[in-house]
Amino acid sequence: MQGAAEPVPLNVSRLAEALASARLCGRPLQALPCADVPLSFEDAMAVQREVGRRLGAAVAGWKAGLIPGVRFTCAAVFAADVLESPAVYRLPCVPSEGEATAFVEGEVAFSLAHDLPPRVQPYSDDEVAQAVDRCHAAIEIGNPRMVHFDAASLVHKLADSMGNGAIVWGAGTSGWRAIDWSALRVRMMLDGKTVVDHVDGGKGADPLATLVALANARNREPLRAGQVVITGNRTGFNVARTGTRIHVVIGGLGEVSVQLV
Repeated sequence: MQGAAEPVPLNVSRLAEALASARLCGRPLQALPCADVPLSFEDAMAVQREVGRRLGAAVAGWKAGLIPGVRFTCAAVFAADVLESPAVYRLPCVPSEGEATAFVEGEVAFSLAHDLPPRVQPYSDDEVAQAVDRCHAAIEIGNPRMVHFDAASLVHKLADSMGNGAIVWGAGTSGWRAIDWSALRVRMMLDGKTVVDHVDGGKGADPLATLVALANARNREPLRAGQVVITGNRTGFNVARTGTRIHVVIGGLGEVSVQLV
């Protein structure tokens, strides 16, 4: 017989309840409960898991970011928020006053062909690469559940899935191993107007190194075949409003598009 589930700490439970309620009602929080209670990386990841449990949501993707020697962050993304391009996305969390906006980023994504369950022995770069199906151009739509997200501490941002609203991913390529990550040309268009056109632009680790860091992250859920992982901002933060059409092209990886409604 399995033992009873471990009790959820009060601060984790209250944070998860508030963030899940914000997702359900579509209104960001003015302030977080227990904001003055210390929160660890493990606690923040536990909040993410508890939010998913309360919503009854399956994990279909991941957001990961790695700045070597500085920080690693990750967040599970739920099935309703992982979309194949071309897509239409309704912003779910809208302030009670003012125009609905989102932060949009162009990113490199991987789709997985094989599971990568947590294990004690770290995965090698080659083991992780062998689990990849394809590499894609992707768009992250940021839609935080906190009004003052920018001013929040890193662990509270992590508890709120680093502000992720959705992942949109394009067709991609299986020939990604030949790509020079430092020479990627990345373009972003908003309503047909080019707002980003540069080579590389990523401030963190290269995409594969970021995926490896996720595979070796502690206290994460298993990575499953079919999940899509975005690996870090390559266009900077760009504000998009309801009705905006976002289109991203990444050299060698193809294109991806979404319209906000």
